[in-house]
Amino acid sequence: MRRFILCILVGAVLCLPLSAQAVEPLRVKVQPITLALPASSLHHTLTGILPLPIALKGGLGGLQGTMTIDSISRLTISDNVISLTGQISGHDLIMNTNIGGQELQVRLGQLTLPVSCAISLRFDLAHKVLFLYPRFQNMAQNNPNDVVAPLLNNLSREYPIPMDNLAPFTWQTGGKEVAVRMEALDVLTEHDTLVLKLRPAPRQRTKPTQLSPKRKKRQP
Repeated sequence: MRRFILCILVGAVLCLPLSAQAVEPLRVKVQPITLALPASSLHHTLTGILPLPIALKGGLGGLQGTMTIDSISRLTISDNVISLTGQISGHDLIMNTNIGGQELQVRLGQLTLPVSCAISLRFDLAHKVLFLYPRFQNMAQNNPNDVVAPLLNNLSREYPIPMDNLAPFTWQTGGKEVAVRMEALDVLTEHDTLVLKLRPAPRQRTKPTQLSPKRKKRQP
């Protein structure tokens, strides 16, 4: 079908009367490709990779150790926010803090917390970066550990996810593998669904190599 349409366009151009005026090239508007992931599918996908350990090396508010996302019991999507309920656990946790101008290390050891998290989505089109901002809430009742709140506050910050190097879409046609590189246009939510809008990335044209003219040999 694509070849048939291309032949029609080429034939139409060849049948146009010649003119001395320059003719502007035909510009084809590429429609974006929309990928929709319902909340139930996203929940199923994330559950399949759990438990997910995350090594902390002091980058998150001075936290060190290992945090593990153990389970996700509920997930909903609305107004560019992914809300989920689940359980996280920590192992060999150490939190670096500053009290009265003095650097202190608080050893948290091991803990298990039921949490609720609302992840806000923000897409920067100019820089092709998706920003995720999780806000954690401790769901444990009457928790005697006063360091839980600072721990969750340290995890609640904006995380950038580069979207400028997406894996290309590949398929087989005519015995050949075709790869199309895509670029992200937007990431948003609609009707309890995560929506990703893409379009084929323009090809990077390489400048032809210019050969230097050969020097003529002088006659003796």
